[in-house]
Amino acid sequence: MTDKLILSPKYKAFLRCNAPVEFLEGTTAAGKTTVGIFKFILKCAESSKKIHILSGLDLGTIEKNIINKDLGILDDFGSLVEYNAKGKGQYSLPHLILHTSKGERIIYILGYDNKARWKKALGGQYGCLYIDEINIADWKEKSIQAFTLERYAIL
Repeated sequence: MTDKLILSPKYKAFLRCNAPVEFLEGTTAAGKTTVGIFKFILKCAESSKKIHILSGLDLGTIEKNIINKDLGILDDFGSLVEYNAKGKGQYSLPHLILHTSKGERIIYILGYDNKARWKKALGGQYGCLYIDEINIADWKEKSIQAFTLERYAIL
């Protein structure tokens, strides 16, 4: 880890809270994504489901703001996570592999700019869902309703 993750009492309470759906809002650079993605990865690790979804504007934005940033997924979780930007093996979509004591978890990386990629994931059963910057997403097709989630979403 390159920096220490110092959390406010508000974010510590968020990490302790156990709700099926959570929304984070606040000013730019307030730490919403940093704490939200950390909790999302922990929820994926706890889940009995193998496959999960992480979504944002597009693949490049997700890589820059979530996966590769300081205190991002690769920084926080190190060797517990592998990133496959072009897919790998039986998982043709971009994904993360999270190594847990309960086995591997696959986290599909889906940009909501790419409807074709979203359609590949529709109808599946997933454990956890994280949608970054949901307020700028175009949800005309209401695709989110087509997912069956085990128990948890951060939007």
